[in-house]
Amino acid sequence: MAEAAAPESQTFGNIRLGGKDAHRDESVGTLRLYSEGVGWKSRATGNVISVSKADLRKAEWIKIPHAHQLKLRARGGFVYKYNGFRGQDKETVRGYLSNTFGLEVEDAKVSYKGWNWGTSSVGNGAITFAIEDNTALEIPLTDVASAASQKNEAVIEMQMDDTVQPDDEVITEIRFFLPPDRSDEAGDGDATPAEGFVELVKQSGDLEVAGASLVTLDDLQVQVPRGRYDVELCDKFMRLHGKTNDYKILYTNVSGLYLVPKQDGHHMSLVISLEHPLRQGATSYPHLVFQLPRDQPTDVEVQLSEGEIASRFGDKLDKFESGDMPSVVGKVISAFAKKKVQGIKSGGFNAESKEDRNKSIRCSLKAVDGFLYPLDKVFFFLSNKPVLISFDNVSSVEFNRVDQASSSAAARTFDITVHAKDNSADAQFVNLQRQDYKEFVRFLQAKKVRIKNFAAAGYSEGRGRGGADDDDDDPYMNQIRERERARQQAAADDDDDDDDDDEDDEDFVGGSGSEVDEEFDEGDEDDEESAFKKEKGKKKKAKTEDSDEDSDGGSDDGSDEEKPAKAKKPAKSKAEGKRPAEALGIMGGGKKAKTEKGAKKKKAKKDPNAPKRGQTAFMLWMNGEGRDQARETNPSATIGEIGKACGEVWRNMDAETKATWQQKADADKARYEREMAEYNASAKTEEPDDDNEAEAEASDDDDE
Repeated sequence: MAEAAAPESQTFGNIRLGGKDAHRDESVGTLRLYSEGVGWKSRATGNVISVSKADLRKAEWIKIPHAHQLKLRARGGFVYKYNGFRGQDKETVRGYLSNTFGLEVEDAKVSYKGWNWGTSSVGNGAITFAIEDNTALEIPLTDVASAASQKNEAVIEMQMDDTVQPDDEVITEIRFFLPPDRSDEAGDGDATPAEGFVELVKQSGDLEVAGASLVTLDDLQVQVPRGRYDVELCDKFMRLHGKTNDYKILYTNVSGLYLVPKQDGHHMSLVISLEHPLRQGATSYPHLVFQLPRDQPTDVEVQLSEGEIASRFGDKLDKFESGDMPSVVGKVISAFAKKKVQGIKSGGFNAESKEDRNKSIRCSLKAVDGFLYPLDKVFFFLSNKPVLISFDNVSSVEFNRVDQASSSAAARTFDITVHAKDNSADAQFVNLQRQDYKEFVRFLQAKKVRIKNFAAAGYSEGRGRGGADDDDDDPYMNQIRERERARQQAAADDDDDDDDDDEDDEDFVGGSGSEVDEEFDEGDEDDEESAFKKEKGKKKKAKTEDSDEDSDGGSDDGSDEEKPAKAKKPAKSKAEGKRPAEALGIMGGGKKAKTEKGAKKKKAKKDPNAPKRGQTAFMLWMNGEGRDQARETNPSATIGEIGKACGEVWRNMDAETKATWQQKADADKARYEREMAEYNASAKTEEPDDDNEAEAEASDDDDE
């Protein structure tokens, strides 16, 4: 019977990357064994650490408290520890490494006795301290900065960089006491055991060149942190020397390299992303941004022999490198950091165009202007405060202000909100150019990034750029349009009810109320005062027109038969706002009409019995909870600041909470429609009585 084929890969979850950063949350991730090597990916940051098949040298399986550890030794003395395996995973790992890589897994033990005396040795790329032949302490030589001897002690100084957090506990120095050999007391003054141990450490760890500068890049312009720096590339770390500050960064802390074009067409930006941010006082820099001229030629020389370069870097770096500055600097840093430089591929954003300005989108994030680069696997926002968002951490992308009909500004720009899968804050990019909308949607669909409020199936290639049809399948905009149509329909119904009061009174607008009045009936006194001032300005203009008409022999009885009302711009003149005297039952000899010259027309009072309009979900939430919460947060905030704060909270509110308030708004709207129908019906019923009263009043005036 044929044996079953070996699986293409093996994946293990909840694996913690061992080492000095094992206590951090970003050290938990997923380990994957595949045909090309071993890869580990952080769950929190998405950072990937991979070891190629050709670099693997040894594998060990170790029992640690509450779990098991897989230790891999790689070329160059690098050691990778993966903690969190179960006991039953041993055979799976052993079989895969043996069949795929030809690597046998050895069993190793760790001593937990806590003794401070034992046996020290140097080998396999590490300094080992053993107790009864079991390893108690192991220090990778890649973490050693220097070694020196003091009498009978070997002093080992550890590598440090400027990314250490204030609360981190790290080892800076460790000392080994090596007593002199008593059998050699009568010797001829040979080196002591401590001196021999230090010399062995230097030879095994190449410490003679570890602190020496192998490549020097002079006077590079750095955008973040801002300044000009001389960059020295050493064996295990890089230094940045500036006029004010100096920085030291371990290559093991580099998580990614990105080379993107700038909009000016003359520079390229080389971005070095760090696993742990670079710290300068209270300021942290998770990304370093170099601004490199495109056309400036650069020549560099690696201060190593051809054989050493071949053993360290393979074919990735030559002793002499020359070319344009972005290419040379990117290639050299990539070889030392063992990270691939990522850029915009031929099939990247807006791939149909070769112009660099179409490789990024100008926008703003939290009032910071910059450029958004949609790359192959990440969004990179290049600014004075760079932001990197991996597609793996994107839950969805939401489009805002995509309806051109809403305002003139929406015809030129739109906004997007990138929702994250983890607990990190959402990123809202504003004022993206409308011309990039169509290509950006295509890009998201090609990368299979979920669009929260856009129906991808209804997106047609044949629609015009920025046309109104682009948003027909947007459920958010459809909801807004539906509300607007309902509002206009309600306003039209109100106008029809006013017209039914008197068919001859078509030009009368003074007491009927406008849509603006109805919209703000529930406002405060300031709103009513503002509306009154606007009405007063209109009356002054109408008063001047009335004076001209009266001087030409106009009628004082208010009749429209001899001088019909002007059809131009209704409700603009006072004459158009008059009711005919006959319709009001006011004839000459009786009470004088208030529409005579010099009399002021009072604003028609709103019927207090009229039902109140329904409020939106936002207004219900703001009146119910939002305003009080904003005042508690900032008691000294003004009305405008409270409104902005409430708007921001509402935009970031989850859909479930919004749905609760939307249900209340729908119920309030249904209440208004029901009460409005009852109110209109009762008003029509009372109309004959009003006419009889008007006729009776006119008859009394005639009798007088």
